[in-house]
Amino acid sequence: MQEEASKALGGGSLGSWYAPNITSDKISGIGNWSQDEIKTYLKSGHIDGLTQAAGGMGEAVEHSFQHLTEADLNALTIYLASTQPVRDPADGNLSRFALGQPVSSADRVRGNQPIRSEDNPDISGAELFTGNCASCHNYQAQGSHDGYYPSLWHNSVTGASNPDNLIATILFGVDRHVAGAQAFMPGFGGKKTDAVQLNDEEIAKLTKYVFDTYGRPQVSVSPAQVATIRHGGSKSPLLVLSRIGMAGGTILIALGCFWFLRTFRK
Repeated sequence: MQEEASKALGGGSLGSWYAPNITSDKISGIGNWSQDEIKTYLKSGHIDGLTQAAGGMGEAVEHSFQHLTEADLNALTIYLASTQPVRDPADGNLSRFALGQPVSSADRVRGNQPIRSEDNPDISGAELFTGNCASCHNYQAQGSHDGYYPSLWHNSVTGASNPDNLIATILFGVDRHVAGAQAFMPGFGGKKTDAVQLNDEEIAKLTKYVFDTYGRPQVSVSPAQVATIRHGGSKSPLLVLSRIGMAGGTILIALGCFWFLRTFRK
C-alpha cells in the first residue's frame, strides 16, 4: 500500500474502477494529448473521439476540476506534460485511443425471432450489444451525431489493456453533471434499481464482445472478474491482515481487561 516511485501516475486500481496512466508516455499515457485537450477533459470530463470521465474521475470533474481557474488548469496541463513517461508492457505499441473501427452485427442477430436475454444462457455478446447498447451508441458503435453518446471505437475505455473500467461502466453507468448539463448512461445491474439486470456471465460476454469488435481484442474477461468489480474490486491482502490484526488486538485487550477485573476482585 505504498506508491512505486518508478510508476508514478502510471495507473492503479481504485476498487471497482481503474485510474488509467496519465503520464507523458505517447502509447500508455496521454503524451499525444494537446494542452487544450487536457484542459477540455478536466473542465468537461469529455473529449470527442478520445475519452470520457466516469466513476471517481467523473466526480472529480463535477465537484472539483470544472471549478478551477484558467491559471490552475494551465498549471496542471504543463505539469502533466512534464511527467516521466511510464509504458505498460501490456499495451505493446498500440495506443488505447486509436484502436477499433465501425462494425455492425445487426445482420447476424436480427430475424424473425425477437432478441431475448432473460433465461437464455446461449445469448451472444452481439445480441446483448444490439439489445442494450445499439439504441444509444448506434449499430456501428459510432455514437450519436452530437457526441453525447460516445463512439466505442477510438475510445480510451475499449482500447485499454485493463477491462475494469468497461465492466464498471456497463455495471454502474455514468452520471456526470458539468456546467448545468448532465452526461448519463444507465447501469445494467450494478444497482437493484437498474431497469435492466444483466448477470455476471452476460456482462462478461457483452464486455468481451465490445473489446473484440471495437477495441483491444487481446483483453480477457470472465464472469469472475465481473463479480469482483460488482462487489467493489479486489481486496488488498494488507487490508485484510490489518483488520485481522485489529480484531486480534481487540480480543487481547478484552481478555486483559477480564483478567484484570477478576484479579482485582480477588
